[in-house]
Amino acid sequence: MKSLFTKRWFLTILLAINSPLAPADQVSCPTYKDLEGLSPLVSLDRVAPDMSVTACLNDPLSTGIYGGLLLRTGAFYEALKWLEKSLLLDPSQKGVQADFAIALASTGDSDSSSGIAQKILEEPDVPEGLVSVLGGLVALNGWERWGVLTAGVGLSNNVDYAPSSNTIELTFGEDGVSQFLLAPSARPKTAGVIFQEISLGGQLERGGYNVSTKVNLREKRSPESVDSDLLQGRLEAVLTHPSKISFGIFSNFFEYGSGLERSDVALTLLKAFDSESCHNEISIRSTSQSYKNNAVYDGTVLGVGIQLDCDRGLSWSGNVSQNLARNKRVGGDSSGLHLSIEKKMVVGSGLVTGGIGFSSESDSEGFSEFLDRGNAREVRTYSASLNGSIPLTNSLLAIWDLGYIRQNSNLDLFNMSAFESSFGLQYRF
Repeated sequence: MKSLFTKRWFLTILLAINSPLAPADQVSCPTYKDLEGLSPLVSLDRVAPDMSVTACLNDPLSTGIYGGLLLRTGAFYEALKWLEKSLLLDPSQKGVQADFAIALASTGDSDSSSGIAQKILEEPDVPEGLVSVLGGLVALNGWERWGVLTAGVGLSNNVDYAPSSNTIELTFGEDGVSQFLLAPSARPKTAGVIFQEISLGGQLERGGYNVSTKVNLREKRSPESVDSDLLQGRLEAVLTHPSKISFGIFSNFFEYGSGLERSDVALTLLKAFDSESCHNEISIRSTSQSYKNNAVYDGTVLGVGIQLDCDRGLSWSGNVSQNLARNKRVGGDSSGLHLSIEKKMVVGSGLVTGGIGFSSESDSEGFSEFLDRGNAREVRTYSASLNGSIPLTNSLLAIWDLGYIRQNSNLDLFNMSAFESSFGLQYRF
């Protein structure tokens, strides 16, 4: 939602800047005229090298332009630094003040954002193009509500995530081996899917404290495979202290077409802090998992994670976890590791996100004496994704997604791969 919030007013603010500024370096410092007709991403690539020139570093126009471009390409925290520097050099720039207020709102500081916007509106001769933008920022100083409706269709070449091989290897004793042919119904199946989703949320910020809530319901169906059907719901509430420490409670439920039902309740403690070029978060989480009519699978998952949102839309994340069985579960306790990298890019008027991931899971006990001679299961999962959105109106977007997942294990039963694609529409309100 925040990326749309900034993109929607890109041209409005760019055209509305009308403050008396000192002239930039005549040789190399960028001006708004230099960037006419260029996208934010192309403009950023053109401006960035100039910001190493001392004259440009001390020029309010150049630093304001650079901060505004960083804002519009998703580097909110880095944008704050350059916009603040520009305003220290020349506080009279109403357009840069508005950019600074938007950057504050985009990083969750709606209190400060609303206060700055209100002060600008109280000044004389505010450009008409900024009035609606600033009015929207002032309105953030209250209970902010939002919603998203999504619907679409997709295709998967392994809709049930079935084993990739037509056979699995069974082991007997010290050296006995036999190949077992899987039934056709247990093999990979190409099928279409239909999905729909609704998310509703809100947040309130007062005195540096922030309370946010969210409810989400998602359904996926496949006419060709009932087992792949999924109904998923989520409730969450998060309280954030001015020190950027957050406490959250989350509840999830999953209903699978195969008849399996699971519910989760999670408690999370998170600490956010900023480094030179990244916004960082460290979290610890405890999740209780319960399976209806299958209590043998119940467990408690303890995890520690880190998330780094860095300049130019680059994000890194990692977490380690321990899944403790509450009953006599096949495989016993398990440990896990997950790593991922994601890159967001503004392409034309749309947003494209690419990512890769790796995860591993290891059981503490053997899965079955007939699979790899009773050795504990080990699973390695590799994934890649590319997705994007293209705004059709201020509220309606076309969305698309491509994804590939490959899972390798010492047990043939868990070797699988799948390629999935989807297209849909998303309405935001």
